[in-house]
Amino acid sequence: MKSPLHEVHEKLGATFTTFSGYEMPLKYT
Repeated sequence: MKSPLHEVHEKLGATFTTFSGYEMPLKYT
């Protein structure tokens, strides 16, 4: 599942991992 802010995190260069069923931003480049 993706949070409502997923696209914002993608635009900021986040890499994601799965946590409790959601894609959580892990780090930013």
